[in-house]
Amino acid sequence: MNFPRAVIFDLDGTLLDNSDIVIETYYTGMKELGYEPKSRDFIRSLLGQSTFKTGSDLGLKEKDLPAIDTYFWDYFGKSIRAEKYYPKIYPGVGDLLALLYEKKIPTAICTGNKAEFATLLMKKAGLDKFITAFVGAEDVTKQKPDPEPVFIALKKINVSKGQEIDKTIWYVGDTSSDMKAAKNAGIFSIGVPEKDKIEAIKRLNPDSIYVS
Repeated sequence: MNFPRAVIFDLDGTLLDNSDIVIETYYTGMKELGYEPKSRDFIRSLLGQSTFKTGSDLGLKEKDLPAIDTYFWDYFGKSIRAEKYYPKIYPGVGDLLALLYEKKIPTAICTGNKAEFATLLMKKAGLDKFITAFVGAEDVTKQKPDPEPVFIALKKINVSKGQEIDKTIWYVGDTSSDMKAAKNAGIFSIGVPEKDKIEAIKRLNPDSIYVS
């Protein structure tokens, strides 16, 4: 097997499953702001987007988008800090991260979540020691699918991109935004979508795709 020089991972939906908390945050947030909440299934279909984009797709008025953003981070942060809360780890994730660590391959998490929360969640999952660097919403001016978060991650792990399309650096994610960010950055894209996102990911022609 030819190992990569570095691997960048999305967090939610790729390494860990925190979807129930995210869905509940938006559901209660809509009620808090005086809206009739959308169904939890509909909210689930929007996972992987920024808070502002999700709020807009949920039908919130533009003036209420900053409020849903503030509510989201407050509610989500309190939820994951609870002593009883532990994220779900996707099958095979622990073994994969341990292998990369053993091979001394630098890894980064590049997430629309806050780096602070991503670090806490990986620590609760017992996987933080395998990650070289975290890049979150507070570290960037533009979120995925813009390549900025990817470039910041590469800088943090001290890995320089080689040729125009560098297939020795892998990006692993579950959403269209992840695949676009990888392609915009010129690195190898690996899609790991949930079943309801398979067709959307396929349309982007990722370099590789795995479906559990």
